[in-house]
Amino acid sequence: SELLVQSVGDIIRVLPAWPLDKSVRFHQLRTQGGFLISGGCEDGRIQPIEIQSTVGGTLRILCPWESIDVKQGTEHRQLKPDPQGIVALDTKAGDVVVFGPANVD
Repeated sequence: SELLVQSVGDIIRVLPAWPLDKSVRFHQLRTQGGFLISGGCEDGRIQPIEIQSTVGGTLRILCPWESIDVKQGTEHRQLKPDPQGIVALDTKAGDVVVFGPANVD
């Protein structure tokens, strides 16, 4: 599973060591902070990532796209990663957050 998801220093990294030319799907891999991650890649692209917070707290993810769409409950917004490429947001236990590439026009 370390090829698919890593969470060192409370920063989640999706597909950090997986060759993106190989399709893969994974479901509910557990990370630091009590997050369950589902996602994958197809046709050389990382697909939308679903993250469930089991205990709440700050979610930090290394953004695999230039900018990112975030759906959290009824909220939908676009975020830009910080200079290190990280997006952070607060969660409550039971929250489901879906990340995907932002459509930049």
